[in-house]
Amino acid sequence: GPNALMDVNQAGLLVTKQDPEVLAQAIIQILADPEKAKAMGRRGRELVETKYNWHTIVQQVIGIYKETLAKKKA
Repeated sequence: GPNALMDVNQAGLLVTKQDPEVLAQAIIQILADPEKAKAMGRRGRELVETKYNWHTIVQQVIGIYKETLAKKKA
């Protein structure tokens, strides 16, 4: 889920879906603290660059292939 994608309150804020008041509060919180917003943006970018770079994706695909082949041999 979304918690696995980011460090909540470090790289972004999670809000309840279809709850405009909670979304508005999150937006106000970010607008009220530009330094925190910048830090969250930097942390979010770091997470994406680390977790979703081509090397990581290729390694995950190779792992899936190896796992699938091992199951076929068993």
